[in-house]
Amino acid sequence: MRQAETSKYAKDMAQDSAQSSVEISVLGVFGEYAAAKALNLFFDVNTAYRNFGPDLVSRKGNKIDVKSTKRKGGNLNAVHWSKNKPTDIYVLTEVCLPFVNVVGWIHRDTFLVDENLVHRDDRAPYYSVPQSALSPINGA
Repeated sequence: MRQAETSKYAKDMAQDSAQSSVEISVLGVFGEYAAAKALNLFFDVNTAYRNFGPDLVSRKGNKIDVKSTKRKGGNLNAVHWSKNKPTDIYVLTEVCLPFVNVVGWIHRDTFLVDENLVHRDDRAPYYSVPQSALSPINGA
């Protein structure tokens, strides 16, 4: 429902052409729900268009963007235009159904820097860090 509602208002900006936009949305929801549970935060099940606001908000008011990967040990990735999003913290989840692992987190000022930009011929530049660059979720 959320993907269908969002696609009415925004063009599809898929980050992974190997997955359908519906699959990306479903995996994203699994990751967001797992991160919310791990951090004991409210998970918004509202399917209304949110104009790319934060996925979660911490008790201290930090805006959290949850990213998901299907690859065990996969990097935390974010599109180049992420600098324009109102996000303070990025959280990485590994979605390997039926399990979701909440891997860790990183502050935007550490993540969204030129040193972490990846340029590939086949896609637009994007930010990427290995899991070793993330802090454990219990320190969020």
